[in-house]
Amino acid sequence: MDKEEKQELCPDDISNLQEIEQEIEEVDPDALEDIPKAQKGRLLRAISMMVSSSHSGPLPRPEDLEKYNGIIPNGADRIMSMAEKQSQHRLEIEKSVIAANNRESGTGQWMGFILGVLCLSASVFLGLNGQPWLGGILGGSTIIGLATVFVLGKKAQHSNDENLED
Repeated sequence: MDKEEKQELCPDDISNLQEIEQEIEEVDPDALEDIPKAQKGRLLRAISMMVSSSHSGPLPRPEDLEKYNGIIPNGADRIMSMAEKQSQHRLEIEKSVIAANNRESGTGQWMGFILGVLCLSASVFLGLNGQPWLGGILGGSTIIGLATVFVLGKKAQHSNDENLED
């Protein structure tokens, strides 16, 4: 590489390019001889840009865990402990959300039952006290409303179950 090219790069980039150049020369000492110096730097930069790795997941790769152990005392253990605590925390939150949803559902059902009984009682009371039309409308609309809620609720539950299966 030319001195001009080395000056444009930071020290880490220069050492990376030198490492790549050394590794290429170890494999084939004559591989870079025919390449002009001006193009050699560009080629090495292109090679260094093409080399990449990716990892997806909650934990670092095993190689990275080993490096953490070298930097931080018991680094891998601390990272694993952190991941286990996060997993436990997530499970506790899910349990509390499920319990809250169950309580909310039960409360809603009881409120619906009480409302239905009150409306039907008022309907009977109105019917017996000279207001049969008003009692019929109140009672009929209550029964239709409750039936609609239960039917639509069951349909929504079935569609949610089908979406979970897909």
